[in-house]
Amino acid sequence: MFFYLWTKKYWGEKGGLVSSIFYTYAPYHFLDVYIRGSAAEAWALALFPAFLLSFDRVLDENRSYRNIAFAALSLAIIIFSHNILALMFFPFAISYMAFRILLKKQKKKFILRSFIIIVLGLGLSSIFWIPALIEKQYVVGLELYSFKGHFPELYELLIPSWGSGFSGAGLEGKMSFQIGIANLLSVFVAVLIVPFLIKRNRKAFLNIMFFLVWFFVIFCFLLEFSIPAWEKIPLMEYFQYPWRFLSLVILITSFLSGSIFILLPHGKSRIAFFIAISLVFLSISLTLGYTTPAYYHQRSDSYYTSRSNFIDGTNYTANSFNTKWVAGIGQRSKNKVEFVQGKGSIAVIFLKNSKYLFTTKTNDAHAILRVNTVYFPGWKVMVNGQEVPISINKNGLMEFPVLKGENRVEVDLKETSIQQLSQIFSFISVIVICWILLGIKKIPFLVHL
Repeated sequence: MFFYLWTKKYWGEKGGLVSSIFYTYAPYHFLDVYIRGSAAEAWALALFPAFLLSFDRVLDENRSYRNIAFAALSLAIIIFSHNILALMFFPFAISYMAFRILLKKQKKKFILRSFIIIVLGLGLSSIFWIPALIEKQYVVGLELYSFKGHFPELYELLIPSWGSGFSGAGLEGKMSFQIGIANLLSVFVAVLIVPFLIKRNRKAFLNIMFFLVWFFVIFCFLLEFSIPAWEKIPLMEYFQYPWRFLSLVILITSFLSGSIFILLPHGKSRIAFFIAISLVFLSISLTLGYTTPAYYHQRSDSYYTSRSNFIDGTNYTANSFNTKWVAGIGQRSKNKVEFVQGKGSIAVIFLKNSKYLFTTKTNDAHAILRVNTVYFPGWKVMVNGQEVPISINKNGLMEFPVLKGENRVEVDLKETSIQQLSQIFSFISVIVICWILLGIKKIPFLVHL
């Protein structure tokens, strides 16, 4: 829907329909949903055109201040959906905004609007991305995956294939990295029609050239010879897999797929209709078969519950993603709290995700308790109303002393200063966006928008 609303402005209703179908039925969409099971990436892919649509409306409609809020919201939701794809999409979005502004006469006004969109979008989502960026020093896992082993071969991008395996060099039945015949055809057609638009339709010519340049730049990043660029450009390693750039490739190629309608003269509706139906049929027929799983695993729950690598880690197979204090996979305990030194009794009052309350009774003056929760900055332990220091064992679990006799113990996960600051930024952004949506123009920078 967003893709259609965005592209019909450039190629008309039939061109917008073709572009939206090409985007929906791009092979990478099927890879994300049916092979990788990445719902978060699927959400981000759906929201990319929502931001581009909102920004275009900021430039084109008179009462644009509400569209500023919609653009900021869509940018924030993209970040909330998938921070890696958001980071990948951001440079493209910035260049798209700059390109559109260059075609406008009132550049200063639109530069101000763009700046406000970016600030509000980043501000609204700061509750998510600021802690993720700054507190990444406390976690491990991303560095385990080197992008160097996940470059697709040229033929894998061009020749259709389909597999349900993992990504990696030399693997049998690995996942498909194809761009898609229909999407590649759209690039070929766009290249062919560009010369006819230089004098006939300069705006369409510039639009197509912008997307073609981006296509060839990203295509280079998909191939192994671009390793020096991957090593030098900041934050590129967080993309993990070069083939993730297919997220942008399908956006670009799908946009170009509707460009053929710019050449059709007015009044040729039957020809346009026939071409649109043909292209839609081509796109759907080439990829519809990818919705059928290759096979099913007939596995009971015991297949997973009997394997340590599935149940003894914190959140990922083999415990590869964890906090930096975890040295390995420890043996899972049946109890949330237990004595590791001394003896005594423990009475649990309640256990919640981020707060535990219980009482202890011991005759040992040097008793030590262990909470079987992996430590992360923010955890606080109060014994009889007094904070006590936390020690971290080799498995990353929290341990602390308790006094002889009866104790009331509260273990609580508090927000770090970074998290609190990011919440303030998000709260301020929410207020500003609500103010804009309500149509109140008393904010100084909105008066001149």
